[in-house]
This record gives sequence, C-alpha cells and structure tokens, in this order.
Amino acid sequence: MGWFEAAMQYSIYVLLGVCGACLLGSVTLFFTLERRWQIRVERDAEAVLARALYKEPVREDTVSPLQWEAIRHRIEEMQIMAEESGRPTPYKNVA
Repeated sequence: MGWFEAAMQYSIYVLLGVCGACLLGSVTLFFTLERRWQIRVERDAEAVLARALYKEPVREDTVSPLQWEAIRHRIEEMQIMAEESGRPTPYKNVA
C-alpha cells in the first residue's frame, strides 16, 4: 500500500497544480476580455459623441423669472414628496 499512498499524494499535487493553472487562466482571460470590452465601449462613446449635433445652451434670458420660480416651486414640492414618502402615516405632513 506504500505505492498507493505515494500515488495519491502526487495526484493531489497534480490536481492542485491543474486547479491553480485553471484559476490563473481564467483570471487572465477575464482581464483580457474586460480590456477589450473597455476599448469597445470607449470607441462606441467616441462615435456617439462624434455624431451628436451641436446644440446651443439655453440662455438665461430665454426663460422668464416667473417660469424659473414655477420650476423652483415644483422641484421643492417634489423634494417634500420624496421626503414624506418614507414616513409612517401619522407623521406625514398633511398641510
């Protein structure tokens, strides 16, 4: 039985080496594919930006002060609703 124990010991080392090689290979493959994916995403983003049409930014004088105030009030209302939505019913602001 001495030869069997020696063979089992070496087979465990061989199996451990194979697992290590597979792990190293999979990590290498992951980083390679990740880099290729990143390059492809950057290329696609550059293509989208190249196709984008130039749009003139909105100037301050195109929106009246009343419209700005209405927008500000709507945003405040949305923020209050967002804050109130997580509270239990007795603690909600009903005003």
